[in-house]
Amino acid sequence: MMRTGPYLFLCVGHSIDHIFMLLFMAVIGTTVAPFWGLTYGELALLFTPATVMFGLGSPLAGWLADRWSGPGMMTVYFIGIGISSVCTGFADGPIMLGAGLFLVGVFASIYHPVGIPLIVRGAGDRRGRLLGINGVFGSAGMAVTPVIMSGLLAVGGWRAVFIVPGLLSIMLGIAFHFCFREHLPIRRARQKAKTPGAGGAAFMQTWRARPQVERRDFLRAMAILGIITVATGLIFQALTNGVPKIVNHRVSTFGDDIFLLSATASGILVVSGLAQLIGGELADRFPLRRLFIAVYAGLPPALAAAAFAYDMPMVAVFTLATAIVVGNQPISDLLFARYMPEQWLSTAYGIRFALSLGSGVVALPLLGLGFDYTGDFALLFYALAAVAVVVVVAAMKLPTEARADAGASVRAAPGD
Repeated sequence: MMRTGPYLFLCVGHSIDHIFMLLFMAVIGTTVAPFWGLTYGELALLFTPATVMFGLGSPLAGWLADRWSGPGMMTVYFIGIGISSVCTGFADGPIMLGAGLFLVGVFASIYHPVGIPLIVRGAGDRRGRLLGINGVFGSAGMAVTPVIMSGLLAVGGWRAVFIVPGLLSIMLGIAFHFCFREHLPIRRARQKAKTPGAGGAAFMQTWRARPQVERRDFLRAMAILGIITVATGLIFQALTNGVPKIVNHRVSTFGDDIFLLSATASGILVVSGLAQLIGGELADRFPLRRLFIAVYAGLPPALAAAAFAYDMPMVAVFTLATAIVVGNQPISDLLFARYMPEQWLSTAYGIRFALSLGSGVVALPLLGLGFDYTGDFALLFYALAAVAVVVVVAAMKLPTEARADAGASVRAAPGD
């Protein structure tokens, strides 16, 4: 069972990850751009490599966690992102700023493929609940980012926005290392390295020894989970990024009151974030495959209703849709882990996160260009409803959980 200490660090680490990736994009547009006499677009380009590495660095981070140590990589995450942020705060020009932000993106890519598997491996029979709470911490990080930015700007200027969070992250990394390096029950890398028959060679030996039906089920599960990851990532990126604009366009109840419109958008995101607590509790109580299908099956009708809803009915159905998408994350995380080789779990999560984030390449143009072309979001909602149907159908094709249990020795090599 996961102890409270390391779990709290993992939750705070999730908040930090989202704070760092949102904080800097906000601050470079408000104060850094005028400071150097550059346009917002020019400085935004400097942040692009960081966002790319946030996704592309995940598979490597996961692989290192599997080959070396998950807790060790979390120490690297805290200290590395902290040092990168502090260096960015001392930038004396756009090139140094871009280099610092690039390193922030590299180290930010560590959290999801390392932190989530640490929880999955160490949470025992409370996996869903702990993943749900961890997800809320991530959402809370996004929610408090504007407050942190405003406070630090008022106290110490734009450099403080980089330096202060960076120093705090470094201190957290040092504390994590000295408090839990020898006591985490999930610290497996050294033991696996010393265990004969562990690793990829053992997995292949086990794979060849299994009946053909189990190998076919495993390959089918991998293909289906890939489809589900890309499709759910596209829906997640489109809906969460579109909340402010969709509310502003579809909700006329508050007129042009920016405060009430912003509060409505924030309320939708808060509710969807808290929905992860419900998703986590359900994941601990019901079979994952059937639960995933049941929850996601509610999304197509919610999105179809959102296509023609306005004002408060729009707020209601849109809140339901985002709550399904975000609240389903703990269920999706555990379903993914169920079919993955345990000794490759962090690597698999890294690939999954990269695929999910990469779907934003399609999601954001679908959001923006769809609105430019039609002047509304109805087409977007119908398209996402169709994608959600694909997700449900694909999940129905996953091997049953009984057959997944029968193939457990395929998913985990001896010694793991």
